Amino acid sequence: MLCALRPPESGGYATAAEAPPGGGQVEPAGELIARIDEAARYVGRERLGLSTQCGFSPVSIGANLISEDTQQRKLELVAEVAHQVW
Repeated sequence: MLCALRPPESGGYATAAEAPPGGGQVEPAGELIARIDEAARYVGRERLGLSTQCGFSPVSIGANLISEDTQQRKLELVAEVAHQVW
């Protein structure tokens, strides 16, 4: 099972299927690192992973459409945070 880390105001942890939509935003690296540190209190860091939640769905009616620039920034953020954390 995948567990998504959501900001505290949206309820904290959830399974990936329960994670809310809205993938157009790019969180600051520090926020992601803090949430990884929080999760590492419960599960070994070696068992954690990081990926984009959404924003890379097929282009179709009702898809979560975001710009290529935002997609690129999300991928760069994942690489940056993974490099810092692991």
